[in-house]
Amino acid sequence: MGSSLSLIASVAILRSSINDFVPQEIRSCLQELASRFSSELTMVISDSHEGSKNHLFHALMIYLGSNAFSTSSVPQRITVGKNENIKALAYGLDRNCKIADTFHGVDMKWSYCSEFNPALQYELKWYELRFHKRHASMVRNKYLPYIIEMAKKIKDQNRVVKFYTTRGGRDGWSCKGINLDHPMTFNTLAMDGNLKQKVIEDLDRFIKGKNYYRKIGKVWKRGYLLYGPPGTGKSSLIAAMANHLNFDIYSLNLSAEKVVTLSGLLNAIDGLLSCCGDERVIVFTTNYKDRIDPALLRAGRMDMHINLSYCTFSTFKQLAANYLDIWNHDLFPRIEKLISEVQVSPAEVAGELMKIRNPKTCLEGLSRFLESKREAAKSSAPPTSVPEGVGDEPGGV
Repeated sequence: MGSSLSLIASVAILRSSINDFVPQEIRSCLQELASRFSSELTMVISDSHEGSKNHLFHALMIYLGSNAFSTSSVPQRITVGKNENIKALAYGLDRNCKIADTFHGVDMKWSYCSEFNPALQYELKWYELRFHKRHASMVRNKYLPYIIEMAKKIKDQNRVVKFYTTRGGRDGWSCKGINLDHPMTFNTLAMDGNLKQKVIEDLDRFIKGKNYYRKIGKVWKRGYLLYGPPGTGKSSLIAAMANHLNFDIYSLNLSAEKVVTLSGLLNAIDGLLSCCGDERVIVFTTNYKDRIDPALLRAGRMDMHINLSYCTFSTFKQLAANYLDIWNHDLFPRIEKLISEVQVSPAEVAGELMKIRNPKTCLEGLSRFLESKREAAKSSAPPTSVPEGVGDEPGGV
């Protein structure tokens, strides 16, 4: 043990002596000479680039932090934290720590470094990447773009969805949105199964279509029109879409915003404003599709029209599974017949299913509710007029 300490001390003294007696210029030349014979290349990524924030540096913080526990060489020191804007804990490398990554079978050796500059009163931070020189082209053209892409995905997946509303008049959107902690997903959304699948596939196709939209010269946006009677699930579908895509929601009530004009709205949808930022999904909701100006309904503005009508038996079964944990029951045939005879919204059915947890008692209550709606519809229906001659005795020609 004593000999080991003596060796370490000797190396430290030798290194200190070299730094003291060998000029910096000579040391730099020696380092440059050594690098020429080295097979490794070192790439430095600072926290700033040309006076502004280095996006690659911040992408590395996310990417390497997410890999902290998934590599064979777990860093000795890991930072961890969470704030109100992210769903799960976020990890990162502590100063002067190392981590290994593998890309296309090539070893990538990362180090996180920091140093306080007393003159600037600022902590300099940077990442160093070491790899074999023959992979320089692959690192530049594939690995670094891959890191940026993956960091965006990781950040988007962990980001809390926000809900923004207008402040009225011309004041624009609220500065700070509220967290949209809405539990609705496509798994729990009561909606016709085939239609639901079509919506999911359309959203997935859109979100993966960045290069396609760029190729055809179109703005990366998609418009949806949700129409149908009140209580048919338009708001729930929007929440499911936002959670599926992890998109923020910006809500604008056109009936309350008197300053919104048709020309201004069209300009916002397919004019200059829609070109700013990343992918955009625009959703219009209405109870009356026939009252919307046709200029808003054309393809390219409202690309997919989704009719959310009254509750069907398929929708009811999804509601029963969500609220009562049942997929079948002896009372289902009776309810199926009643639903086909009355106009009842999914919200009304859900309200009845929430009243009692016992499936049999709850479904009996729903049956009575549907029967009462059927009778009310019959009593409010206008009397059928009998044309002249109908009911008379048959006569000759």
